[in-house]
Amino acid sequence: MIAEAGSQKPEARSQNKIGMYQISFVIYQLHVLSWNTLTLGTEDQVDQKEVMRYSEAFKLQVVRELEQGRFKTATEAGRAYGVKWPYTVASWVRQLGKNHLLGKMVRVMKADEETEAKTLRKRVRDLEKALANAHLDLKLEEAYMKLACKAAGVEDVAEFKKKHAGRQ
Repeated sequence: MIAEAGSQKPEARSQNKIGMYQISFVIYQLHVLSWNTLTLGTEDQVDQKEVMRYSEAFKLQVVRELEQGRFKTATEAGRAYGVKWPYTVASWVRQLGKNHLLGKMVRVMKADEETEAKTLRKRVRDLEKALANAHLDLKLEEAYMKLACKAAGVEDVAEFKKKHAGRQ
């Protein structure tokens, strides 16, 4: 996402106490380019997001308790401490170099299955790109049609399309 320069400003401050740790967060307002239109979002369309920052001591305690066996998974530890996103604790474990605490997934495949899976993933990526390009082309065509009708003095674009459909 692209934000306008200097558009971040704190809107509200909030503090919560979880156990013996105090968590503060700030809600920022961002004016963001929209994904599905070619215009900047208005202030009504601005997303407000919570940003959670955890202290190093808090992170260490959660990982330490995971290491001591109090929790079976990083997700379970996160739930117990009120960590919002399930992969946050797992990222702390990786940052601290304690990957042995995380579960591992082992896939056993024949060589042709692996090749087929790679081929299918590439095909899905290519089709997603083609779909995104088609959507962009359609949006550009619609915008061009509106501009052309406005320049020609045509009021109703939909009526113009119906009247001239199929003509080249």
